[in-house]
Amino acid sequence: MLVNKIMKVVKNLYGLNKKINASEIAIKDSNNKPHTLDVFLNNGYNNTYSTKEQVIGTWIDGKPLYRKIIKFDDTIKSESLFKYNHNILNINFITIEKFDIYNPPSKKCYTLPLLGYEGNLTDKAYAYVDKDSIYVYSNGGWGTIWDKYVILNYTKTTD
Repeated sequence: MLVNKIMKVVKNLYGLNKKINASEIAIKDSNNKPHTLDVFLNNGYNNTYSTKEQVIGTWIDGKPLYRKIIKFDDTIKSESLFKYNHNILNINFITIEKFDIYNPPSKKCYTLPLLGYEGNLTDKAYAYVDKDSIYVYSNGGWGTIWDKYVILNYTKTTD
């Protein structure tokens, strides 16, 4: 379906009499490297995860849907609400796609919400987001050795 829409746009640009296929159209990925349209779609480049804002589709209200990964290693103190500014402007709607806490030395990764940690069912952690910040609560805490990755999906008031 996406290929058909793109091909229709290309045909309108080049005229309806010229035959064009997906291997003749180049698209740049998030690193500004060109790929032909067929390679781009077949290799999932349209599902790029990046710390740079990416348009990943259309939301149910017709607005462009954006994705951005926020990475931080700040300490999340035990029994407190941690706040981290995501620096995304003009938020209309925002949601957390996924929140992972990763320990590089041990190669352990935990996904929030977390109910139980290392067998202790009283440990818990959760996160939520608003137009300005990401909030995390944990009754156990997470130090700076842990990398925090939050995948945000959102629309903007400017679109």
